Amino acid sequence: MNKLIKHCRSNIINIIVPKASFRHAENKPAVVERNQEPYWKQRGWGKSGDRFYGFFRTKFGSFRGQARISPSRQTKLYIRNPPECLKKHDHWACFVKENNGWFFIHNYNDGEFDLSSGIIQIEQILTEAFNL
Repeated sequence: MNKLIKHCRSNIINIIVPKASFRHAENKPAVVERNQEPYWKQRGWGKSGDRFYGFFRTKFGSFRGQARISPSRQTKLYIRNPPECLKKHDHWACFVKENNGWFFIHNYNDGEFDLSSGIIQIEQILTEAFNL
């Protein structure tokens, strides 16, 4: 396995969202269900055929993105004109320049991966880059 792939896999973000529990003023427990809508929909991404379009959003700005789902169900993420500060981030090597300002973002795993997780990971990397 080459160093780039190994490096890109080293910081996979696992997010576990349990049900929240709190008590009403009458001291009765209440359960709050998390939103069942996929993160990509919550963030305003749209779908056309096997492609998804939207923006990676951070408090520092929004960056055009797209994803392609292959027939084998692999998700390929892209970002257009990523910010300069990303070049200082450890994961910059995972961003591969293509045409017209688009960069392919190397996946963190070999198998099928969920679009929502990918968007969350890229938004986290962008936020970290701005904080360097």
